[in-house]
Amino acid sequence: MAIVRVDTKTGEIVGRTARFVITPQHIWREMVRMRVLTPVEQMVLQGLSSFVQFRTNAIADHGRAMTVAEMARALDMDEANLRRYIKSLVKKNALGKWTSGASDEYVMNPALYRAGHVDPAIDLFFSQERDKYRKTGRHPLLVHGRATTVVP
Repeated sequence: MAIVRVDTKTGEIVGRTARFVITPQHIWREMVRMRVLTPVEQMVLQGLSSFVQFRTNAIADHGRAMTVAEMARALDMDEANLRRYIKSLVKKNALGKWTSGASDEYVMNPALYRAGHVDPAIDLFFSQERDKYRKTGRHPLLVHGRATTVVP
């Protein structure tokens, strides 16, 4: 059995060069067909996928959560526009948002991108958000790798 060391500050595996992000390609066709995501929202998610932190799926750069301004610079987008798209993606359950004090942390839905073995608590969070909106039937949702629109 190989010894695996984990950086306790960032949650990153130390000493391994193989990092990966998995995205099931079939979900993109379905999301476009059902118009769950706009093409720009899809582009934002794909751009942010290169910043998905291993094991936590947080949007981070060098182990530190990225602000919207940092994401906008990385994607070469206007910050106000990106803020609007991120708000929409949070409503659609593509991104999760954690607020702590004055800072926000964004997490990618593992149904879209999965960086390594993601903590099951992250999957649980997105499932709970999906179920909350499923009751109202107002928002298109991302459900375990499949796009779906809930009708009241």
